[in-house]
Amino acid sequence: MEKNTCDDNHSLDPFASVVASRPTSPVLAAFAARTFAETFAADNRAEDMQIHLASSYGVAPWTRELTDPDVATLLAHRDRTLVAYGQRGRLG
Repeated sequence: MEKNTCDDNHSLDPFASVVASRPTSPVLAAFAARTFAETFAADNRAEDMQIHLASSYGVAPWTRELTDPDVATLLAHRDRTLVAYGQRGRLG
């Protein structure tokens, strides 16, 4: 299983959550794309998945999300590895 390691200097408990920031974009983009693909690839055409992942799960879209003051992105880590994320704020 691919690890999504937290590169920041946070002191993380075995399970910890932090608010994501712009430097997190590449790690979060890779994690979100992988988990989306694992969840939905079987029900979609490969070409459609590639288009969707490229347009919605790259570093640029995540950087926009992480710099939007109306959206909060929370990351959950276990032993410095990203295991989940959640968002709250403006939808659409």
